Amino acid sequence: MNKNLVTILLLTLITISVWVAFQIFKVATSSTIPQPTQEQLQELDPELDRGVIEDLKKSL
Repeated sequence: MNKNLVTILLLTLITISVWVAFQIFKVATSSTIPQPTQEQLQELDPELDRGVIEDLKKSL
């Protein structure tokens, strides 16, 4: 009876270990950021258009 219990526990431990390893691999290799958000995260041009700022000053 004890040998059967040890075998079942060992197989359960192996199954859980493989499951956790696959889940870690899946999380590490997949991106959680949707495609539209990735496009919105592109860097902005740090140079300001002075003409637009002058137009805003004139309109105020």
